[in-house]
Amino acid sequence: MMNNRFNNFIGIQTLPQETQQIMRVYSLIHFLISFSIHLSSTFLILFAIDEIGFVQAGIMASIMFTTQILFDYPSGSLGDWIGQRWVLVLAYVSHGLGFLLLNFSQTFVDFLFIGIVIGFANAQSSGALETWLDNNYQTSVGEVDKGRKLFGFSISRIESLGILPAVVAFILGGILSSLFSRQFVFLLQAFLVIILIFLIIIMIKDVQSTEKIEEMEKKSESNFLSYLKGGIKYFFSSKSSFFLILGLALHDLVLQIFGTLLLLPLFFAYSGSDLLTSIMRTIIWLVIFPLNIYMAGVSKKLSNNKLSLTIGFHGIFLFVGWILVILSVPIENSFNIVGLLGIMIVAVSVNGTLLALISILRRRILLDDVPTENRNSVYSLIPTIVAIFGIPIIPFVGLITEIYGLVGGILIALLITLGSSFFIFSSFIFKASELKKWKNVNNKGSFGTPN
Repeated sequence: MMNNRFNNFIGIQTLPQETQQIMRVYSLIHFLISFSIHLSSTFLILFAIDEIGFVQAGIMASIMFTTQILFDYPSGSLGDWIGQRWVLVLAYVSHGLGFLLLNFSQTFVDFLFIGIVIGFANAQSSGALETWLDNNYQTSVGEVDKGRKLFGFSISRIESLGILPAVVAFILGGILSSLFSRQFVFLLQAFLVIILIFLIIIMIKDVQSTEKIEEMEKKSESNFLSYLKGGIKYFFSSKSSFFLILGLALHDLVLQIFGTLLLLPLFFAYSGSDLLTSIMRTIIWLVIFPLNIYMAGVSKKLSNNKLSLTIGFHGIFLFVGWILVILSVPIENSFNIVGLLGIMIVAVSVNGTLLALISILRRRILLDDVPTENRNSVYSLIPTIVAIFGIPIIPFVGLITEIYGLVGGILIALLITLGSSFFIFSSFIFKASELKKWKNVNNKGSFGTPN
């Protein structure tokens, strides 16, 4: 009965039984990861600051991100080679080790090692669960979901539900750290990760098919180096794939820019306190949750080629909306109900609708466009490209924001968003051209499919 209700809610009741089971397993693992990892996310860096100071905690965070950048793409290639199950096991063994070591760390060197361990864990887990889902969904669903609209609908609802365990973890982690200690929460996380590892070993299995058997035979004859080249080879294999991945990476970069540099200062500008800023974020999350659920249904009416237009509109409405609020209500870094409501209305109305659609359309496109044998590599290549662009661009945006204020930083984010939209639009144009050429060649007696 519970399975039937959940199946109906995420819209998979008409899919094959094997596909339904895959979606349920993905949901369970996704929810457990969301809960266990977020238990200490509100105070982990604060714990490091208390123990070793701001400067050294900043160095630890930098080492963690650098480690993730260095291992992200190779970890994706490893997942393509040995399978996502074992890469996920390696990831959460590393996470568990990191949480365990936090209980005994006191020196700067201790925290540097933890930064390396957690960065390595983040690199291993990057895109692995999504790759497992996409590969096995594609194999098991057959011709039932040709347009991938059921896939986009169900993924949107699953990921919307994934917000709830994260919110519960935020609150519970804070309560437990106050009642006991932060170290107690770290130990609890290590224990939860052990449970998660066993569930991954038991439940993350690949669907067996003729294609899968052939793929396994190919893997046994290949070496890691061939898979290491796979993601980059796909990136440069055609103009359509090049501009698609580049456009998606630029959009992720924009989300990183306004998430790390612009969002919280903008909230603080009209709230005047950390407490009100936190309350605003919580309210926005809670309001966006039902909007995301609703937009999953709306996504069924959209074709994949609407992604570029949706990204463009999202950037224009969000960033121009925020600029209009800033120009209308001067920033004084104190409580201002008009400015506060303006920022929240723009954030909720735009992110709760258009950003939700972007996430759905993106997953639908990548599901069929990226080859199964290199999917994990490609999914890990995107954050690597984001990091390469982000290293010079994020400090530049910070400099522009410092000189010209938040409006300057927001304008840079808007320009990058429009660039992302243009690149993805170009990808669709090149894809249509490549398909036309392939059909012409195929009609003359050649066989094969374009990338």
